[in-house]
This record gives sequence, C-alpha cells and structure tokens, in this order.
Amino acid sequence: MLSVKYGSDVPRAMADLLEHHARRAGLSLDALEVIGASLDFVEAFIVASEDEKVPEFLARVGLGAPRGKVELARWQARRLFGVRA
Repeated sequence: MLSVKYGSDVPRAMADLLEHHARRAGLSLDALEVIGASLDFVEAFIVASEDEKVPEFLARVGLGAPRGKVELARWQARRLFGVRA
C-alpha cells in the first residue's frame, strides 16, 4: 500500500478530501505530496477542484503538464522513466 506524507498541519479529514479531488483530477503521487505538504496548498487545491480550475492551479504552482504534444511527450517521459528527451 502506498502512503503519502502530509504536512503536520494537515488534518486527516482535509487529507481525505484532498485525495478524493486528486483522484478525480488524475494527480500523480508526487504532485499529491507537494500539495499535501502544506495546509495552505491543500485548501487552495480543494477550492480549485470545486471551482473546476485544477489545470490553472497546477500551472500556477509549477505542477501542470505542458500544452503542446511534443512538450507533453517529453514531460511524460521524464516523469515515467527519468529520460531527458
């Protein structure tokens, strides 16, 4: 079973809600850990999710995927295989 390390200020109920929204958005575990490290990030992500603005939030915090096909393929290769394409 995988586990995510959350910040000490993130209550379990908020972590559960974060995980719910993260699953719906298809977030990676790495992104989930970055967001879960801070209660401020957790709250901001939940609000963005409920406002259907997850891509904007992820781009703002540097976790979003690039838009172009080639850039997206390179980004995915780096994430999956550590390849510098």
